Amino acid sequence: MALLEELQESWSKDSIFNEADLGNESLQIASLHQKYHIYYNKYKLILEDEKCKLKRCYREKWLWYSGKKTDENNQVFDLKVLKGDLSTFLDSDEDIQKQGLRVTYFETCINYIENILKMINNRGFQVKNAIDAKRFEFPI
Repeated sequence: MALLEELQESWSKDSIFNEADLGNESLQIASLHQKYHIYYNKYKLILEDEKCKLKRCYREKWLWYSGKKTDENNQVFDLKVLKGDLSTFLDSDEDIQKQGLRVTYFETCINYIENILKMINNRGFQVKNAIDAKRFEFPI
């Protein structure tokens, strides 16, 4: 998935702070916040969908490993799995692991966006600090 890479590339461009045009930097804060909040909402909804898929996958695999359901070829799991050993089979199942990685991936994307939004929220202070620093460089 290239979603995280696209986010990182986008933030690499948007995070550049132009000290020569501090007024424009101040005005861009709202649009940057809006842009990354849209990403946040999108990925948050995708994450919830992926979590639901993981739960459904877990249920299907639990039924199959416990011998209560057949697979797509109408075959039952060969082994008699004890209740205590069922978690070992579920934890090592490839489909469950893949879906778990998808959930982790989108959690990483959301964490990254949350950190970007924190930086954007602090950008007003950065602009003010840059203005104050310029006052010391060029006293009036």
